[in-house]
Amino acid sequence: MNSQDKFRPSLLYNVFQTVATIAFIAMVATIILQLLFRFALPITAFWTEELARLLNATFTFLGAVVVWMRRDHIRVDYLVNRLPHRVRVSLGLLVNLLMGWFMVSLTIGCSVMAQTTWNTFATTIPWWRIGYTYVIIGISAATIVMLIFIETLQAALFLVKGKSSSKAHLEERVHQ
Repeated sequence: MNSQDKFRPSLLYNVFQTVATIAFIAMVATIILQLLFRFALPITAFWTEELARLLNATFTFLGAVVVWMRRDHIRVDYLVNRLPHRVRVSLGLLVNLLMGWFMVSLTIGCSVMAQTTWNTFATTIPWWRIGYTYVIIGISAATIVMLIFIETLQAALFLVKGKSSSKAHLEERVHQ
């Protein structure tokens, strides 16, 4: 059974998915405008390239939260699926700790960079503070940290107690 078969979207998921989708559509529209301006009209619109890059970063990191919640990220689990259940839980716990460490580092780095670049504006988009981009990435990273923490806590409780009321949920979330 696919992980999507049991997935039930939450409000958090819907918010991230909606904003990421809007950013993606806006990026595509900006690229189309850029092509139109460049090749069909004699207009130079420098802002389209920069806006497309900023929207790309926005939908990539907001989309990362969506992908994390659905467990749709790329994974190679051929060997892991052949391990005993407790070993898979332990390995999932280790992987979550490593990912959590990275995402906490990313969150802290984004906080520092948002503060540092808050008074710097995009070159061709005078209303866009560079700090906005770091805030968006930081919020996404912090959300993934929260999700990793929840999964890690569930896996640790399973290892300590030896059983879980949501063994199928752990199997679905930590070991894929």
